[in-house]
Amino acid sequence: MLICLQLPPLPSDLDFYSKIATIVIALANLCWGVYVFFLKDRKENKEKVERHNVDLFKELIIKPTISHFFFFTDNLYKIAKELNVNNQGISEKQAIMSSFDDEFISVRRKFIDSLAAADGNLKQQVQERIDLLQGNIAKAVYDAGFNLGDNAKFDELITSEITYANNDVIKKLFSYKGVNG
Repeated sequence: MLICLQLPPLPSDLDFYSKIATIVIALANLCWGVYVFFLKDRKENKEKVERHNVDLFKELIIKPTISHFFFFTDNLYKIAKELNVNNQGISEKQAIMSSFDDEFISVRRKFIDSLAAADGNLKQQVQERIDLLQGNIAKAVYDAGFNLGDNAKFDELITSEITYANNDVIKKLFSYKGVNG
């Protein structure tokens, strides 16, 4: 008696490679999914930390000190009105510039220096803009060729400069995205 056992058919090469390819693709998809998940999670955490840092910057630095900056700007306008007269002597100009200088020192101490706690680069940019304003005012005051008693010239050289500097500083603060932003 002859017993015949039937063996399963041997898989064809194409079927074998097809199954291997399916396994490789599944593993690749799994690896890609894990990678994307962790990359996205890491990116979201980084953005969350940056938003948190900007919020802290606003709460701890800007809110308590911005009033000093606006007070500074208002005082500059008040002091500047003293320049809008004809034929001022050098001693009068020096007294007015001394008042300006006091305001610039005050805003640096009460507002600008606090920006360094969050970002030295932002502090430097604001300081440079305020220094430029101070230099432009001093140039306009001491240059004998400028008649600050003329309202148009006064507005061009003094009032507009204060306004532009104020707007530039606010723009820098508004566009601040954090130390790495």
